[in-house]
Amino acid sequence: MQIAMSWRMMTKLCAILLASLLFHATTLRAVEDEPIALPFGLSWVASHAQIEQLIKNANLHVSQKQNIEGRETWTVEGFDQPALSAVVFYFLGDDLDELELQYRDPKWSLNKFGEFMAQVKQELDLKYGRAEVLAHSRGPEKDVSQTVVGYRWQHPAQCLDLIFYSAERDPLAFRLLSMHYKVQHQPVTVADSGRTNR
Repeated sequence: MQIAMSWRMMTKLCAILLASLLFHATTLRAVEDEPIALPFGLSWVASHAQIEQLIKNANLHVSQKQNIEGRETWTVEGFDQPALSAVVFYFLGDDLDELELQYRDPKWSLNKFGEFMAQVKQELDLKYGRAEVLAHSRGPEKDVSQTVVGYRWQHPAQCLDLIFYSAERDPLAFRLLSMHYKVQHQPVTVADSGRTNR
């Protein structure tokens, strides 16, 4: 009778453990499938004109317009968020292709940047699952000490990169934490290019 009881308890424990594992796997899958949301309520279908209107409505200003590798970029400043120094909009044609948030504060120490990055990474891990490590290096480049740390959250249609870059040479230091929201472009295969040429 004691053997039968312990057998029943073991069966019950196994069932609870299995249910728990299934729930964890389902939750993890749901996190991984969570689409990456753009900040400021933006969407990838926003056009030049719509974004220009949003900039005006928010009393921000475009400090620079450039063309970088075939993409038009607008650097926008005037945000009231702590340490958010600029946001760069990248356009491919009339479509928004990338959004870069730049966090820079000359008063922040290296430790302060590290704490801020750890906090942002933790929030993004909870939202989108564990990040892929893109870079983690520190070393001299001539007489400049450089640090690069990078993470990526992947989604079928888009990705989000969190990058910290530091270049230091006493008494000067340049530090920047940036978040890059990017459209994932499908690579063109030989078969695809053959079809489009017909």
